[in-house]
Amino acid sequence: MKNTLLLLCEDVTVDGKTNQWILFKHIEKVRLSVPVTERKEDQIISVKGRFNLVSFWDAKENEETEIKYLFVDESGDTLIDTQGYKLEGKEKPSTLKHRLVLAQIPVKDSGRYYFKIFKREAGSYREETQMGIDIVVDVKEKSPQEESLRNKEGE
Repeated sequence: MKNTLLLLCEDVTVDGKTNQWILFKHIEKVRLSVPVTERKEDQIISVKGRFNLVSFWDAKENEETEIKYLFVDESGDTLIDTQGYKLEGKEKPSTLKHRLVLAQIPVKDSGRYYFKIFKREAGSYREETQMGIDIVVDVKEKSPQEESLRNKEGE
């Protein structure tokens, strides 16, 4: 079984007539603003939102594999390690689709983050290296004055 596409998007809809997936708002870059007074060194920040990690697979009849996703930072530290998900080819040839919905993703600081796929066909998991999502996160620290001004404007 071979991975042919891996995307992070905001939403997915399935067309009832064709069973085709419609992907909305492909996510490439995330911008965060964190007040300096609330920021601690090496603190994990949760980016809240609706994140759909979508993967497409070419499969042969009766072909099975198990996949899992890792979300890592530039240094290789793992921030998300998912459970395994079983994929099974029922027709030949077929395209299997898998979606993982996340309500948040953790980040440490500005930089690049990667979703990676690992798969297990016989034995242990090994990295499926041909694909990965490169997410650029830009954490902008707000000064207390900016935060105070924003709060006054919202009143």
